[in-house]
Amino acid sequence: MESKLNNSILKSTYNVVNEAEMIFIQKWREMFFFKTINTYQVKLRNTHSILEEIKDVLEYIKKDIISPSNIHELIAECRKHLEKDICLRKHHPDLLNSLLRGLKGIKKNDTEKSDTLRLEYRLKYSLNIISSSYLDLIINELENSIITNDLTNIEYLTDILGTELINNGWSSRSLHRLVKVFFLNKNNQQPFNNKWVNFKGVIKSRRGVFHCHYKLDQNQRIETLMHAGLSVIKGSEILSSFNNVDPNHFDINAYYIQNIAEAYIEDIHSAVYMSTNNLSEKISLLSYYEIPITHFTHCVVIMPDEERVTSYELKSKELIYDSIDSESIETTKEVLIGTSIDTETKNRINNFFRQYNLSVESLSVETTYSNLWTSIESLLVTGHYETNIEHIKKIVPSILCSRYIQRILKNFLHDCKRAGVIISYKGTVINIHSPSQDDLEKLFTLLTDPAESSSLISGISDYTLLSQRCQEIINALENSKTLLEFISNHYKTTSWHIQRIYRIRNNLVHAAFVERDINLIIDHLNFYIRSTISVLVDRLNSFQFNNLGEIFMAIEDNYFSLIAVLEENIKNSPRGDILFYDKDLVFKGPLFI
Repeated sequence: MESKLNNSILKSTYNVVNEAEMIFIQKWREMFFFKTINTYQVKLRNTHSILEEIKDVLEYIKKDIISPSNIHELIAECRKHLEKDICLRKHHPDLLNSLLRGLKGIKKNDTEKSDTLRLEYRLKYSLNIISSSYLDLIINELENSIITNDLTNIEYLTDILGTELINNGWSSRSLHRLVKVFFLNKNNQQPFNNKWVNFKGVIKSRRGVFHCHYKLDQNQRIETLMHAGLSVIKGSEILSSFNNVDPNHFDINAYYIQNIAEAYIEDIHSAVYMSTNNLSEKISLLSYYEIPITHFTHCVVIMPDEERVTSYELKSKELIYDSIDSESIETTKEVLIGTSIDTETKNRINNFFRQYNLSVESLSVETTYSNLWTSIESLLVTGHYETNIEHIKKIVPSILCSRYIQRILKNFLHDCKRAGVIISYKGTVINIHSPSQDDLEKLFTLLTDPAESSSLISGISDYTLLSQRCQEIINALENSKTLLEFISNHYKTTSWHIQRIYRIRNNLVHAAFVERDINLIIDHLNFYIRSTISVLVDRLNSFQFNNLGEIFMAIEDNYFSLIAVLEENIKNSPRGDILFYDKDLVFKGPLFI
């Protein structure tokens, strides 16, 4: 979550007066903040978007492009969304129950295609009902929850509203900015309701046409560019066509490539992204014929009102990294020069780093995505499963679950730092700036102590979202049953998402189809990859493994052993009192204690 959004600051500086309004702002800014960990970022899917996704996947199945097995996990994920959907439960309860009863997979040998047709018809009529009104339902329910101060529903509804807007074509950057514009403006001291009306108007606004202009070098062959389908226009002609714009943004004697894009009128980021992608496709043709083209660093954008104009800096997709310390680099070097692992393993790790570096240097999101996937595939496929995707779907979730609690705890401490909160346990201050393993274990002990955790929640009450987040973590760590649900849900969600990433990768490679939310997908894939290599290097450095197959099998077995221990604890618990668990299960894992 972001700093300087404490309740007291929101109230005194921005005239945000109640907790419901505060948590909406805090949650919204967190969801779209680029440094937020993926657990708390805007979700890629809600009920509406996953029903649309199932419909699209069904078309691929009907054309024999992908197998029916792809639909089973999607339906399981969809049911999870349906079960939590407040809007459908309230406004379309019969439809909700019908979907929960009727959404089923497709039999592998269904020669009559009856399962496929039933699913297709059910999806189409359901989407006909949902699509036209879902955004309004979310907005209205969120508005009602803010009025009634229903904090839990506000967090959930804010989440699915963000997802709906992203899937409708908004960019994360513009959505992040909107709340600052409407609710975090010191010069606007209107009541929250007035700001809400304006905010609501913008997120429901129409699309507009953005005119994007890319300045060419003087030696560029204009006729060749025009033959390639590019619109080339002189600066003076642009000013003649748009006589209300500031002329200082254009060189009247220079030539510009002109490209238009449609996006929501307050979403310049999506407009430039679409325009630049469209331009890249045409430039690829010129590159093939070895025709040099300007490397564009800026795009001059005329906004839909044809009066405002801005110079937009163009950047390639930047991958997000966790903080990197010299110790991690040293550990990796020691693993690669050591004698404990075989030569093939060292070669594969080095090859992974080369592949990953290609993704970092890529200029297009498509190449970044493809190289990221190739890097993880080259590392994880050892032959102990029949397919490449099965390796990744088993290994990556196991790795992420092995560090999931530590990551959540570490993020909580960083959130405390941003909120200006000092945490101590038994008189010892816990480091919230660069927490060590010992700090995380102290926080764990604090959160699993009812008296201490209650005191902590009282101490962080000036940041409502932080307080609710703390309670969520306390609930997850409470006993063997709650931890089992928390960890196994994360494993399942990660596995579903990896299957989605793989399907998107195949669409990109085989059909040149780029998903609208590919930048968010890239961030998730990058996180999975960096988490994998971090755990891999740590295990190779700390334990005796000769090759990758051994360590991957041990990591998978470690996850399933943890699940087995927790299930055994639940089974052996006295009635009404679920047993706790050994802390080392969380911080080390049953096979690495």
